[in-house]
Amino acid sequence: MVAEQPVKLPPEDETALLIAALNHTMAWHETRVDRAIQVVNFFVVGGAVLVTAYASALDGKHYGVAVAIALSGMALAMLAFIIGRQQRRAAAEAGPALVELQGRVADKLQVDSFRMYKPEAGGKREGAVSIVFAFAVILSVGSAIYAALR
Repeated sequence: MVAEQPVKLPPEDETALLIAALNHTMAWHETRVDRAIQVVNFFVVGGAVLVTAYASALDGKHYGVAVAIALSGMALAMLAFIIGRQQRRAAAEAGPALVELQGRVADKLQVDSFRMYKPEAGGKREGAVSIVFAFAVILSVGSAIYAALR
């Protein structure tokens, strides 16, 4: 059952609750950022494996296999982009709570430098990431067409 009115806590309990909330929010944010980085790492390693397999298939004149590998690269790029964007947006959801909680702790401790987290404007970075993944998809499609025409 949820109380209708906020419960007034003793100062030490309020501080403990504030710290617990800050830790939870920071863990949420860090986990989502770490997952997004892992997706990028997976994309880089998976892409390297697919490039090597594609080159080997072309070298062995297995053009149908090369087409399939190139299309796999396209799917990998699209999947990595979608999952990475989803994780990045989930991490950004913690931003307002982090700003508020750090502000409350900074006010309570009277340490203004505790306000460390500042949400970034994601527009420029998301645009650059979109361009990189779009290029990877176009390169994969071009590679598939090249192999199909051989």
